[in-house]
This record gives sequence, C-alpha cells and structure tokens, in this order.
Amino acid sequence: MAIELQAVARDKLARDERLLRAALDRDPGDLRAQFYLAQTLRDAGRFAEAADWFARRFAAYKRADLIFRDRERLKRMLNDRSRPIQIIFAGKAHPADDEGKQ
Repeated sequence: MAIELQAVARDKLARDERLLRAALDRDPGDLRAQFYLAQTLRDAGRFAEAADWFARRFAAYKRADLIFRDRERLKRMLNDRSRPIQIIFAGKAHPADDEGKQ
C-alpha cells in the first residue's frame, strides 16, 4: 500500500511539474506558477532547482532583514547539521516596487 501511495505522489508531482512548466512557457512572468513549481520541485526532493525558482520571487518589501532580528536563533539554525538550510536573497521586483528595481 505504501509503495502505491509513493507512486501516486510521484505521478502527481510529475503531472504538476508538466502543467506548471507549460503555464510558464505561455507566460514566463506568471509568479503564481513560479511559486508552485518551486514547491513541486521541493516536494520532489529537487532542492537546487526549487531554490532557483523560489529565488525568482524575492523582493525587498518581503523584509529579508527580519532573519537577523533574533541572531541566536539564526545561529542555532545555521549550525544544526541535521536540518541544513539555504538562504536566498534574489528575485524580480513587483512592477510598482521602484526601490526593488534598482
């Protein structure tokens, strides 16, 4: 039974990826499709590809500086070898975000 569920999940992720990539072929600026493709790739264990897609959605108004508010917590997170993390600050600004376009 567990193997069948894994196969169903794998098939769903593959189908979702195909649909989302097709949506992005039609409209490369579709931020929703970019986000869901990143989540799909993450769920499929393709973390490097997911990180690339998540990075496309970042802008200054999303307040990246908040990560430094609790430095001790950040230090614990970065030093936890059992739960590696990747921090990405990148992406395209919203059309109305003049500061983020610079």
